[in-house]
Amino acid sequence: MMGEQQKSILKSKTFWAALITAVAPLWPPAAAWIAANPAAFSAAMGLAFGGLRVATKSPVKKPKLPLIK
Repeated sequence: MMGEQQKSILKSKTFWAALITAVAPLWPPAAAWIAANPAAFSAAMGLAFGGLRVATKSPVKKPKLPLIK
């Protein structure tokens, strides 16, 4: 990991997948599907994040936020 080029968090597929996973239940059609298919949703997210973990090549830069050091 040392010496690897870090990328912006906005270029991270894992970040965007996590954001979509967090926001999807707020969209009524997606929320209804998730409520009707919790096992399928969980399995899909597990496969998606597992695949992204395998495909990850470089770390992300820690975002500069005022309260996080």
